[in-house]
Amino acid sequence: MRAYRDFYWRLSIDPTKQRPASEALIRRVLGGGNMWRINKFVNAYNLASAMTGVTLGAYDAGRVRGGLAVRFAEPGERFQGIGASSPKLLSGNEIVVSDEEGIV
Repeated sequence: MRAYRDFYWRLSIDPTKQRPASEALIRRVLGGGNMWRINKFVNAYNLASAMTGVTLGAYDAGRVRGGLAVRFAEPGERFQGIGASSPKLLSGNEIVVSDEEGIV
């Protein structure tokens, strides 16, 4: 966790307000919440992330358009998270993965 938090601080992101994904998942489970049950593949990498503290992600190659890039969100972009009822409005200080059509 320390390496992720240090990395966030270097990017001027406060990890106490926007937690690294693996830390957020671990805190959710330790706080009595459950891991989202999406499908066997996603469930497996979420479990691996919670057990190792390493942030993981996977994407459906058939739905990705062009190459993937890790970047800061543009202010006003929206992200539809897994299990979220509505998209989250981003400030521009979030790290996102995107393809040529937008955030994936």
